[in-house]
Amino acid sequence: MVKAIGKHLKLKARAVDSGIVRTKLPARFELMQTKPRIILDGAHNKVKMKSTAEQLRLQEYNKLILIISIGNKKDPDEILSQIIPLADVVIFTTFKDWYRKPHSMSALNQAAKKYLKKNAKTLSISDNKKALAKAKKIAHDDDLIVATGSFYLAGQLRAQWFSEKYILNERKSF
Repeated sequence: MVKAIGKHLKLKARAVDSGIVRTKLPARFELMQTKPRIILDGAHNKVKMKSTAEQLRLQEYNKLILIISIGNKKDPDEILSQIIPLADVVIFTTFKDWYRKPHSMSALNQAAKKYLKKNAKTLSISDNKKALAKAKKIAHDDDLIVATGSFYLAGQLRAQWFSEKYILNERKSF
């Protein structure tokens, strides 16, 4: 579609291709730090979570610590079935938004039980910043922390690396 629009606007194909390659979406499998690696991902439906799970299978890590919250209008089974089987530790959390509400942590925990691998641990921490702090505390340098399930969650956690003030002052998100 982008190439068709570029052609219609009489842009050079090379310029369009270059723009596509350089395009980034904040919180879409975005590496925020190393040691331990922390990835934020806004996957919020079955298709996107399947893509995230596929990307995780390509990564090298010792343990996967998953921080997850899902909007209450979403089917948690569709999303959890894609990602929970990969996790060694799952931290259920929430996000704050005046319009969208998350599923309760207990509902997510219950839905996830059938997908947990043997010996996986679960925690529930309502404050997502505290959930991230806990994940960092239990992680080793060779572990991978992934926060996913909602762009609201990913965005709120992303503010720890890129504050709203920084984004507005610098006029960039990266």
